[in-house]
Amino acid sequence: MKVKDVVDKFSFLIIEQDGQQALRTFKKVTPQEAAYIKANKQEIIDEILRQKAEREATEAKRKRQREEERQRLIDSGEAKLALVYYGSYLLNAQIAYVVKMNEEEKSGYADWCRDYMHKMVRNVYEGADEGKSIRKAVDALKLEFGESDGILPGIESSIYYITNEQYNQIKNWIDQEESRIKSLAKEKAKREEERRQAIFAKAKETGKKQVLNEWAEDCSDPREECNTDIITVWAMPDGSTKTIRTHTW
Repeated sequence: MKVKDVVDKFSFLIIEQDGQQALRTFKKVTPQEAAYIKANKQEIIDEILRQKAEREATEAKRKRQREEERQRLIDSGEAKLALVYYGSYLLNAQIAYVVKMNEEEKSGYADWCRDYMHKMVRNVYEGADEGKSIRKAVDALKLEFGESDGILPGIESSIYYITNEQYNQIKNWIDQEESRIKSLAKEKAKREEERRQAIFAKAKETGKKQVLNEWAEDCSDPREECNTDIITVWAMPDGSTKTIRTHTW
């Protein structure tokens, strides 16, 4: 019996028990195996950690190689900067580097689409809204790309090669639009705070409660013969608020 064989057989988990490392397995262990595990616990733990470090190093190397290949495709010009529409009705969009699939990768696909098949190399921009802002930018800038340059496998999609200048136009439009929306939201919040302060000031000055907000929503009590409740938030003279729900019939 060897340490490596025991590790491979029992798929141990390293846990903490009473402040010390311990081993756990969900497989059946014979008395003889249990004795061996107990006698060689630290060597087994060391082997588990060694194997884990080896797997992580191998995966890190593969990840590095994949990234180096992506960069090579981009630097060589094989990968094209593209606008990628995808999803149901092509409603989503992203800007990415794409490259045509090789013959082996295209095998199994219908002849009509083989020459159009691309794969993603690196995502460049999508945004938090699944690219809907990209669509808005393209429409606002009135950019036209002609016929589709390709598709992605396994998803409804359409690819259009774009220039760096077009990418910058799209990205700048989105940045400016996001800045404009944030500015409007900030101004709206400022006006709302000024409105609230004025109402509270009037309540304090007059000694009478003032309506701060009011809206309608579904009735909260099924025992009442009404469909809609009126919710009123009052600004009180002491600076507090009071919420009143009124049933309607």
